[in-house]
Amino acid sequence: MAMEHGTPILDSQLVPVENIGESAFVFMGGIGYDEQRNREVGGAIIGLTGHRDVLTIPDAEAKGTRKGTAVYRGADGTERESPTKLPIKTIDGAEIRYTRLHKERAGKLIARIESAGSEPVDAVFQSVDVSTGLIAMHERPELFRKVVLIDPSSVIKLPSMRQYLKEEWQSGNLRDILNRRKDTSGFEKFEAPVSRREKFKRARLSNRNGNRIASYISSQAPMLHDIAVAQNAPDISIIASRFDHAYTPQRLLQALVSLDDVNSFFITNFRHGLGGKRLRLEQLVSVFNGSEDRSKSFIDRIRFAEGVTDEYRKRIFNIIDSRQEK
Repeated sequence: MAMEHGTPILDSQLVPVENIGESAFVFMGGIGYDEQRNREVGGAIIGLTGHRDVLTIPDAEAKGTRKGTAVYRGADGTERESPTKLPIKTIDGAEIRYTRLHKERAGKLIARIESAGSEPVDAVFQSVDVSTGLIAMHERPELFRKVVLIDPSSVIKLPSMRQYLKEEWQSGNLRDILNRRKDTSGFEKFEAPVSRREKFKRARLSNRNGNRIASYISSQAPMLHDIAVAQNAPDISIIASRFDHAYTPQRLLQALVSLDDVNSFFITNFRHGLGGKRLRLEQLVSVFNGSEDRSKSFIDRIRFAEGVTDEYRKRIFNIIDSRQEK
């Protein structure tokens, strides 16, 4: 029997996190974010949250033969390795856990947090760097207190392009994207734009070190579940973009092992990532400053940005209904 849906929780109903200024803050933005940009964006965030400083790690290097290696779990449960260029469909029953690149980056992040002497920390991981954050939290959950995952590419494994377009069309999301009018409201920038030359340079580096391919093959919902049920589990929230190019709220909700793996789930109208948008930054801080109890019904822990239509909310509620009826 389908649940009755109440009014989504409002920002004003959230309970502020206490003593936030005593914690250090980690920001890792994924592809296109080098160490300097991570620090700059992190600085803009803590200017609103009140954290005392920003922690990050050095840029990923292209050198090293194993960084582009994927660690997967076979049908027999044994972990093995394979070059990421090998089509995953050739590995029977494979579940991609992570790449060696992100395993290494997670180790550096853990060492950075420990050396700062500021544990536990609060953190925001975005896009493919969600993989780095999940591995770090999986190994050392006690180092983290409150974490927000923005457009977490690593939680799901993308379908083929044909299947993706079919799913998006059937859900109505593709029509929404194609029919969406250009909206200039709330697009005030809080950071300087990156030049095309610099974007190309970073994209090439991401391809060489295996960072970009990891965003397409990683499937870390089981790892997120392990973190959620850990004794020292951090408070984890997800911000998902309705108009994301691939990692839509629908697909993320269906990929979660359990809806209780996250404390809150926020759906916004922007596309992938913060993108330097002031309004998106404010939405992030709103989620960060809130505190949700996983013992509440999931329907009381999901929120929508202004402008998300009733029709779209109904699609989301239907997914939640189908999952909770199982």
